[in-house]
Amino acid sequence: MKKFIVMTTIYDRNQAIESYEEYASDWGIIIVGDRKSIPYRVKNGEFITIEDQLMMSDYVTPRIMPENTPARRLIGVLKALEYGADLIAFLDDDNIMRSDWGKNIYVGQFPRDRMITNTCNILMHTSRRDLSNPIWARGLPLEYIDELPEYVSVAPGGGDECVCQENFWYGDGDVDGMIRLTGADIPLTSRFYKGFVPQFTRGYHPINSQNTIMAADYAPLFYQFIEIGRMGDIWGGYIAQRIIFGMEKCVCFAEPTVVQRRHHHDLIRDFNDEILGYKMTNYLLERLVNYTYNPDKSMIDNWAEIAMDLSADLWLGHEYIEGWVVDVKRASNKRI
Repeated sequence: MKKFIVMTTIYDRNQAIESYEEYASDWGIIIVGDRKSIPYRVKNGEFITIEDQLMMSDYVTPRIMPENTPARRLIGVLKALEYGADLIAFLDDDNIMRSDWGKNIYVGQFPRDRMITNTCNILMHTSRRDLSNPIWARGLPLEYIDELPEYVSVAPGGGDECVCQENFWYGDGDVDGMIRLTGADIPLTSRFYKGFVPQFTRGYHPINSQNTIMAADYAPLFYQFIEIGRMGDIWGGYIAQRIIFGMEKCVCFAEPTVVQRRHHHDLIRDFNDEILGYKMTNYLLERLVNYTYNPDKSMIDNWAEIAMDLSADLWLGHEYIEGWVVDVKRASNKRI
């Protein structure tokens, strides 16, 4: 099985990169640099400089994607597809692997226990079981702040193969700017996750780019929309889930396998970069729920139809969407 980690960074080699080299030695590591990046050698992997990216003449995205944006990690997805990836992991450069990272792969499994079917927040549910101070995951619609939907247990059907798993984190959680500004963010410890078991779902949940593993065929659906600021990966995750559910597959939320030691952030800037997401994420979900998946089209063409349909009123760039579809098809045709 061919497995690749994809990430982008503007920082020098750090403890996170060293942990990938140590604990994910059977994974290829693809680091996509940016204009501010300082290239360095990567064990069992490669660092793709901005100059290298601009020389990828077969592709559109490297040329048109703005520099100095996390969305350039998508170029690493194209490389992983070229290399014949079976699994693609998305990681951030401030998440330090534990020795158990990648040991439990739920992608490809067919869950035999209960599934959660409602749109809700597994992290919130976990914290409310064990703590008096719950967290609010980045990308969960604010409309749910007073009352979260209840979980519903059902027997999964035979088509509910897991194609995406998000593993959680110890340390700094992925909460939104409002939580951080109010000082309500809490360190995630073993107590927080006490009694937690992997949850398989066909209901919409925030998925981020910090510690997520996907079947390679589905990884291109996890696009990063630069127009949405700090919610770009969250919106990409929601739209990817619509295609996943249309294919009668499911996603999994699993045990923490990294420790996040968050880089310094300007909290006011983070808050401002999330405002569009605060205002429009619930509208996005309403649109996705009402979208009719077309089984006669490919997954990436279904994705493009959704993204283009949303572009008019959610300000998503046509040229980025069209370029990404072309690139994914080219990379898939190049697979080793």
